[in-house]
Amino acid sequence: MELKDMEKRFPKEVSQYEIELNPTRVFEDYYFSNDRIAGNKSKDYREQAIDRCIEEKVSLNSTANNIFNMSKRFIKIICPICGKDMETKSTSGNSDTYTIRFICECNTKGYIDLPMDGIWFEFE
Repeated sequence: MELKDMEKRFPKEVSQYEIELNPTRVFEDYYFSNDRIAGNKSKDYREQAIDRCIEEKVSLNSTANNIFNMSKRFIKIICPICGKDMETKSTSGNSDTYTIRFICECNTKGYIDLPMDGIWFEFE
């Protein structure tokens, strides 16, 4: 449903300024839809959404779609065994948490559990 159609259904006391949008999710939807229509496969829609939030300096947060991309870009874990950087291997989640799985060249594995609001950046 488009926002203009939804606004028709709002109680008369609600104004459009009381609606809070998740900018990351809005950009994800935009790039996902437009890339599919245009057949653009040059850059992943999640990466485009992250880049756009940074460029526009709007709040940037992880979503179920981009937690893997966010963790690869912004979380650095050092292996406690060999001291090398661990690599983000996979992510998963449910309605309460995200789990990020890391693995090192020496085969050490690590996991981080985050609450559902996950990774969040605010720009001033």
